[in-house]
Amino acid sequence: MNLSLPTQIQFEITDKCNLKCPHCFNYDTCSYRMNDSKDLNISEVDNIARIIVENKIFSVTLTGGEPLTKPDLLFRLLSYFIKNDVNPSINTNLLLLDQSIIDELLKLVAGGLLVSCPSSDPKTYNKMTGGGDYSVFKRKLKLLVDSGISFSVNMVVNKNNINQIKATAIALKEIGIKSFGATPMGLVPGNSQYKQVLDKAEIIYLVNDLLWLKHELPLNVDIFTSLPKCSFPEEIYGKKLNFLNRSCQAGKSAITISNVGDIRPCSHSSEVYGNLLVEPFKNIYAKMEDWRALKNVPDECLECKVLRKCLGGCRVAAKATFGDCKSKDIWMGKPFINDPFFQDQGDIKKLKKINSDAVIAISGKLRFRKEEKLYLIFTGNKTITPINGEMFAFLEYLNKKGDIKVKDLADDISIDVKDKNFNRILQLLLHKKIIAMKKSQ
Repeated sequence: MNLSLPTQIQFEITDKCNLKCPHCFNYDTCSYRMNDSKDLNISEVDNIARIIVENKIFSVTLTGGEPLTKPDLLFRLLSYFIKNDVNPSINTNLLLLDQSIIDELLKLVAGGLLVSCPSSDPKTYNKMTGGGDYSVFKRKLKLLVDSGISFSVNMVVNKNNINQIKATAIALKEIGIKSFGATPMGLVPGNSQYKQVLDKAEIIYLVNDLLWLKHELPLNVDIFTSLPKCSFPEEIYGKKLNFLNRSCQAGKSAITISNVGDIRPCSHSSEVYGNLLVEPFKNIYAKMEDWRALKNVPDECLECKVLRKCLGGCRVAAKATFGDCKSKDIWMGKPFINDPFFQDQGDIKKLKKINSDAVIAISGKLRFRKEEKLYLIFTGNKTITPINGEMFAFLEYLNKKGDIKVKDLADDISIDVKDKNFNRILQLLLHKKIIAMKKSQ
């Protein structure tokens, strides 16, 4: 699918940070003294936000640095994006959270928070955050849990804490978390943490710990990066797990905007393709064509049957390790000769049946972007579905009708309510959460 622009953005709204995590991919660019920053002024930030909205970007993650070092700017952006139908979320270490921030977030946050916590062991937490206090983190996490705001915890994992995944998740579960991710530390050019990177056996160890947490606690589990599919243990290939669906979207559906307006393929990459305050967005995105044309994918991956689901793992980590984006991922195994992974194709036998008296409607607001040959539909579960013009016209019609019974809709468009294709379409739209069934009056 060729896009005119990305659908999601990581916006580094500040380079200020209250921690100094050695594994941070912005380790050399963040301002840890807090009063020494290169951040844009309010007018410039507002201009970037306006460009994001005008180009119909569906979702934006506000990150840094640490976004809670600039709460007024954070609230300003959250309010603006929500008002203009952009789904915002926040990445934070949580240590600066207080009740006043909670009160504002309750009014504003749409996409939730991703909270970083490298360990529940105070010494490891202190070491991996460059001086952070775990007891403070625990208090702030309890505050967040009690607020009811949606969030997930992400534990960056390297050799310092590989044996603490279960213990950390259990400790955080006792505080009240529901979602937990363990993400292997990735390398970026210039980072000196090579000796702390997990090996292939430790990747499998991490995955097995997550599966244990999923089944035994239970917790929703994830890995918040794209690992090569061939790095996973064979016994999970057919399972429905979020992290099995991730692929490298750098320079494709996702890009990063820095605190000075520079555009990079992703937050891990230091390669700048232009500045959003100087050059048109589409012109900068066009320069990233190599990322979309798979020119950065290793030759060994090109014949793999799951290439499009994987895209070779993290290309920036490959460059940091071997000096070239086309190098193999350090966790890469053998290419697949068939596709063993879960296929969510909406099997008609498994889809929910819709009674002719059922009342249906568009789920929430119909959010879309027109591309050259198709339309992109964004739904409340952050899923993007490409559709053709005929289907879009049908959704527009349904959106104008509001709540309507299935049999009345069939009458309106002169089709038999028992028509198999008609029912199949409604079932798929329901499965994709583009439409919803309403309670009958």
